[in-house]
Amino acid sequence: MLSNAVQKSFSSNFRKFFEKALNNPLKGVVIGTTITSIVQSSSAVTVLVVGLVSAGIISFYDSLGIIFGANIGTTITAQFVAFKLTSYGVYFMFFGFLLWFFGKSKKKNIGEIIFYFGLLFFGLKIMEIGLVPLKESSYFIKLMSNLKNPFLGILVGFVFTAIIQSSSVTTSIVVVLGIEGILSLNYAIPIILGANIGTTVTAIIASLGASKTAKKSALAHLLFNVFGVLLFIPFLKYFIMLCNFIPGGTGKQIAAAHTIFNVITSIVMLIFIRQFYNFINKLVPCEEEFVSVGTKYINKRFVNNVIVGIELVKKEIFREAELSLRMLEKSMKIIFEKGFNNEKYVNNAEVVVDDLQKEITDFLTELTKKDISEREARIISSYLGIVNDVERIADHATNLTELGIYVYNENIKFSKYAINELREIYKNVEQNVKDCLKLLKNYDKKTAKLIADREQRIDLMVKEAGLNHIERLKKKICNVAASTIYTDVLNNLERISDHCMNIMENVEKFSK
Repeated sequence: MLSNAVQKSFSSNFRKFFEKALNNPLKGVVIGTTITSIVQSSSAVTVLVVGLVSAGIISFYDSLGIIFGANIGTTITAQFVAFKLTSYGVYFMFFGFLLWFFGKSKKKNIGEIIFYFGLLFFGLKIMEIGLVPLKESSYFIKLMSNLKNPFLGILVGFVFTAIIQSSSVTTSIVVVLGIEGILSLNYAIPIILGANIGTTVTAIIASLGASKTAKKSALAHLLFNVFGVLLFIPFLKYFIMLCNFIPGGTGKQIAAAHTIFNVITSIVMLIFIRQFYNFINKLVPCEEEFVSVGTKYINKRFVNNVIVGIELVKKEIFREAELSLRMLEKSMKIIFEKGFNNEKYVNNAEVVVDDLQKEITDFLTELTKKDISEREARIISSYLGIVNDVERIADHATNLTELGIYVYNENIKFSKYAINELREIYKNVEQNVKDCLKLLKNYDKKTAKLIADREQRIDLMVKEAGLNHIERLKKKICNVAASTIYTDVLNNLERISDHCMNIMENVEKFSK
């Protein structure tokens, strides 16, 4: 609940943080550490990263630093337990409750986060109290004595964490057992090492059914921890001896060992990040599909140069249109092939298109404030219309994705006649979008006429498909449950073609 509350309130901020990590693994480590410290779950952060990689928002290489940092951030929970900060959980809950139920807007959201943060602490405190009787349990003490073999300790840590899907809980339990004198450092550290491998199971589960690129990120999370454990095993005896010098008792020593392990592993992996990246690519070879976040060409430095600014906007709109076309293709794959790997791509790409629309519109608005010619004013006006139509195409692609997911979840079946009609209409709509891309690069009358002729044909095809559908319903060839969905798909495809017509007409305005 804490992870959900934080993501709900700061999801856009997280995306901006992730954007800053692009092409800089060290920044990625810092950002991954920071966000995981807030969310209190490396699993939640790595699952989020897997989703963004699957959507093409973050490249696989850029995700590595964030994943390394997430492993460091997750050690904070054990530090809270070691320093007995869990006793303050009730106060956080009380203060958070007041803000949540009596605050407004942002204060309300912050209150929810504080409440769940306190609840986490309160739960850890109850766990501490609940584990105290184990100190007197001869059975449990005997069980712990069997962990003399460090490999068995690693296995126990791995299995337990894989089941509960939280290394933070595993390490917190081990810290409490250390504080109570039930578990020595010799036995505790191997369990901590195993817990670091076990926590990767969540990301691996999240990557099932996702793109190959997302699978690479999940595999990277697993291998990061496996390599880290393999790195420490030869020096385990010396590592335990070193941790014994840390003041504050066994609990703090265990928490420190957890942090030291992840920090050292991250440093080593950062040094060899390129080799690690190449190794993962060899294990899971695939062509990466990456959506560049934010504007690529327009820059406020060029706002005073109207001619250059307009040319940069043209390139940026083309990028936006290419992305909308890709969204459309993937949304129809969901309908025709039930390719649910594409859902995250469409949903996240829509956010990118929305951002591009805003950035381009703001830049064009700034250009209108300059000394511009009549033709430049006409171009800017047309581009303002085009950028909105391109964004609407992306919106319809998102609608089609939602319809495709609904069809699958409700087990709705289209007749073969309906599917054939949809395929034919989509083929024409897709070609219109592609021809719009051609026009955005270079206007020519022949392509413009093709779009206009095809638009009329699509209108007739959609009308005819609707009538055919009614006839099939009468003859009980088509499923009644599919009726509304089928009509919605037709309407969305028709609207996309309408927006293509608008784009063509806007390009014509300044090209003649």
